[in-house]
Amino acid sequence: MLKLLKYNIAAAAAGLLAFDFIYPQIGKRSNNNSEDKNVDVQRRANFQPLKDLECKFREIFFDFYKIEGTRWKGLFFGYSNDNYWIDGAGYQLSENIFTNLIKTTHELHNMCLEATDRVLKDDLLLKEVFDIPKDMFPIIRKSWENRQLDLLSRYDFILGKNGQLYFLEVNGDTPSCIIEAGQAQKLWAEQFQLLQFNNIDFEIKQGLQKIMEQNGKSKLFMLYNSSQEDKCTFNYLHSLIKPISTNISIDIKNISQIDDVIENELKSDNFKSSIILKQYPFEWLASESTYNFFTNPQFYDNKSQIMIEPPWKIIMSNKAMSVLLYNMFPQNPHLAKASLGPIRYGGSGIPQVSKQKYGREGDSIILSNYYKGDFESFQTDSYQKFSSKPIFQEFIDSDHHQQRYITLSCWVIQGKPCGIVIREDLNPIIGQGSSVVPYYIEKKQSENEQQIQIDLITDTTQSNIRQSLYGKEEFNSNTDLIRLQENITEKKQYVDPLFQNKIIRQNNYSSYLQKKTVMSSTQNNQMHTQLFTDRLLDAQQPNQNKTTHRQSAGSTGKKFSPHS
Repeated sequence: MLKLLKYNIAAAAAGLLAFDFIYPQIGKRSNNNSEDKNVDVQRRANFQPLKDLECKFREIFFDFYKIEGTRWKGLFFGYSNDNYWIDGAGYQLSENIFTNLIKTTHELHNMCLEATDRVLKDDLLLKEVFDIPKDMFPIIRKSWENRQLDLLSRYDFILGKNGQLYFLEVNGDTPSCIIEAGQAQKLWAEQFQLLQFNNIDFEIKQGLQKIMEQNGKSKLFMLYNSSQEDKCTFNYLHSLIKPISTNISIDIKNISQIDDVIENELKSDNFKSSIILKQYPFEWLASESTYNFFTNPQFYDNKSQIMIEPPWKIIMSNKAMSVLLYNMFPQNPHLAKASLGPIRYGGSGIPQVSKQKYGREGDSIILSNYYKGDFESFQTDSYQKFSSKPIFQEFIDSDHHQQRYITLSCWVIQGKPCGIVIREDLNPIIGQGSSVVPYYIEKKQSENEQQIQIDLITDTTQSNIRQSLYGKEEFNSNTDLIRLQENITEKKQYVDPLFQNKIIRQNNYSSYLQKKTVMSSTQNNQMHTQLFTDRLLDAQQPNQNKTTHRQSAGSTGKKFSPHS
């Protein structure tokens, strides 16, 4: 009887465990067959897998498409992962949301260029708001004054429940998802004969050729780290560059730290006449032994190395850019509330996220909703867990698409919107554990197949900056069904004349909160240490001393923070 009972318990446990691992698969399939709430804006549709997928992706160096993406959890311990590239689904974008995304991206890029120009004229903003070391000011300013061309930027947006696009951030230094946004999506759209705006390959070739012609260098160093994604990305970029680089030699180097190549080659004449294409954040240079070299203004003149991306892009990539934009352009409808300090109304905080200024891929982001109304703990963690003062941005809630959150991202290559990529996750903070899903455009129904006309608005101030940086521009498309045209307007975007004062006040308040939090944390740690010491003494001294020691330890009246 006992053996039978043990057998039944074991069988039941095995059955529960098996169901726990099957449960995520059931959830995924049921969600894939469900309809989205907001069908008019966009929906997640099912498609057949691509034919000869592995072979096609190998040709474009997309070897990492099968790495783990979105994770579906079981009821207990089990889980199931989607692939990073979702093969068998696609997001339908309405014509309205597509045109709005392209227009908004162009608008935001213009605003970022104007904001960068303002920041580089203000030492206080550079040092206090953007946390840039003073000895790096000259090289960053010089790259901007020389109008060194940039190449890639990726603008991330979220679609609010009100149908409005909200800007999240821009990755302007080491943007990822270039293969999946470009060639991979293009292969997918061509197989199903779907409309897609995807001019990424063409613009990368044009952009790199323009950089090489502008600087007249004889060598291109491509520096990547050992990750599979970076290796594939650089092989892909090399395949685009090689046909147009007849007068330039290319050297691809795998480095774990930039010192590995810099120490040996930095001062050589060969290296000085080169262009450096890196997938290596510029701010990391501050922790390298060659840091002093990169703070030398002579490094960045027209006779020396040229870096892609140029040093001025560190301004755009800093999360403080969202705070600067919100304060500079307070009337812009695409900017979520953003501040250098916690965002409060009536004494309590609104749903918001805190971000490290130099965080990447969803890393170092804290969501206040996870604290279930305990805003003080959210604020404390935001200052204790980051290496520098964070920024705070309003959390924009969005509709789920079959239980998935999505981020809409638009690629800008040398100032031109040229492609879209959609990432999805089960969590509202989309990071490394997300998946990429291709998209297509659903045109408005009409008797005659009309061209989608997208008017890109640029005011005169921003136009002057663009022309000084990019020169004469043509906005291209990969299809005759989509046409982009820039319109220069005399009507300037409203800029708050007091934005600098507001930001400095926010920064001062944030500095006060940081010091207060650090002091509180130090006191709590000292109290924990005192308690530990008291317990050691308790074990060694007579019982009558125990009460005295414990009263002494708690005499400050302070509570121990669970977050210290």
